Amino acid sequence: MKKSKISDSLKEFMPREQQAIVNNCSEYQEVISRLEDIISKMPKTYETENIETEDKIVYLHYFFGPFDWYIVEKDVNKGQHQAFGYAILGYPNDAEWGYISLYELCYDLNYHIELDFYWTPKKFSQINIS
Repeated sequence: MKKSKISDSLKEFMPREQQAIVNNCSEYQEVISRLEDIISKMPKTYETENIETEDKIVYLHYFFGPFDWYIVEKDVNKGQHQAFGYAILGYPNDAEWGYISLYELCYDLNYHIELDFYWTPKKFSQINIS
């Protein structure tokens, strides 16, 4: 089986530690292909602003302990490493919509934040936030 290689577009969305695990590892080829396809289809900045909150599609999910980040839009400007989504910072009361730094999630924070490899895009209303 062919070894997998992470594309530059996926590298922006995948934490460095996970990249080290899956890069050039044939067992993750399906995961890499699926994530690249999801990211290529994600709406760009402001493309969901006229969609009701509960109907917005969450394309990616990151997690660490009690923290969750749900990504709805990607920024396509060169040099911008952010996305728009919903962040739960410990408790549902500490949650908000806004811009999320992908650089901080994937490279800069001293946490082991993970991109959920098996997340299936779904409407925000279908997420169990408790």
